[in-house]
Amino acid sequence: MLQNHATELLTLITADINNPNFAAAKSEVLKSLSRPNKHQVVMAQYHGYQEHVGAKSLTPTFASVLFLSDISRWENVPFILTSGKSQKSDQKDIEVDFKSGGRLHINFKPPEIKLNGRSLLPETFTAASNSYITLLSNVINGNKTLLPDIHTVLASWNVWDQVINLNTISSSIQTTGTWL
Repeated sequence: MLQNHATELLTLITADINNPNFAAAKSEVLKSLSRPNKHQVVMAQYHGYQEHVGAKSLTPTFASVLFLSDISRWENVPFILTSGKSQKSDQKDIEVDFKSGGRLHINFKPPEIKLNGRSLLPETFTAASNSYITLLSNVINGNKTLLPDIHTVLASWNVWDQVINLNTISSSIQTTGTWL
């Protein structure tokens, strides 16, 4: 979840939209991210996971990672990507707290975009019933703008390989339904 979906959303929000090569702009964002140290990464398993899979496993079911970017526009702005199984709610959202005090909130279930509490979507807005249909239709018609290019994929794995290599899975167990 973090390596693909959350990272893609991070690059979509932070990339320079004025760059005519948007794929390159997304790669630039990934290359600008600080490599987190073990104090900026939390990984854990929910209680009962090992019984669920029937084996001793070190596979994390919860992860939270803090990144910083060296792009001047995003200087000193923490990006915290978090994902976990067996949570109280199926949260899929992004919050951006601006230095000016404003807040942008993007919620994916149900679809909603708010700036300082005011909706930016028209009341008649409805999300596509299946985003994969949209993606596949674009691919079939030769539109690749929704797909990451190879440079973006490699830059993403460069970031996440370093996180994985920290091997920071906590010996503590995440309580089901909590964010630790």
